[in-house]
Amino acid sequence: MSNMRSTDVQNKDSAESSSTVAKRRNFLKKAAVGATIASIPSHSVWAGRLISGNMSGNVSGWAEEKDLKIRSHGFYKQHLGYGQDTLFSVAFGGEPIPMVGKSLPSGLTLLDVMLNSKINNDSQNKTGGPSMVNAQLATMYLNAKNHAQYVKDGVIHWPVVNTTSGPFYSLNEYADYLYAQAVGSPTTVGDSLAQIICTYGTDPDRCVV
Repeated sequence: MSNMRSTDVQNKDSAESSSTVAKRRNFLKKAAVGATIASIPSHSVWAGRLISGNMSGNVSGWAEEKDLKIRSHGFYKQHLGYGQDTLFSVAFGGEPIPMVGKSLPSGLTLLDVMLNSKINNDSQNKTGGPSMVNAQLATMYLNAKNHAQYVKDGVIHWPVVNTTSGPFYSLNEYADYLYAQAVGSPTTVGDSLAQIICTYGTDPDRCVV
């Protein structure tokens, strides 16, 4: 894997983040697999329009709807420096989701899953996962992480994380929500996130998987 980190670097990252990842994994184990985490305050609007319901990606009703702007995984593959070197397991508290009956190596970065590379030259086993769900999860994580970029150049405006008003109070909380949904229904979630990116993406290739 051309973009996988060296073993030493991965081990260092794993050691530094092991406590945080362990806590988040415990949280995910307690959550009903694939269930909407509706008990988290202020999630109802985002949960209903991002994942649940008809999966249409409709976000009508947001005050910021006309200004929503996000990037696709195609953009993040070509423009580094947005956090793509983060380990997937650190971002989401769990490993990338494999195809049914397949397995993926540990230590994959967000960029690795976006590249959708073959594992052991198996065209039926790629890092992007079912319906590119891993790539779409990574994309939405980076869009939320880089929301402040909107202030700088008007490129990314995805105000899902707000430490005072929510609907998600931290990037980790948002990532955990998305990952819990994806573990239960990877194909459906992959397709629904792709639709959101297709609708609100600013890149020419936003609808290309």
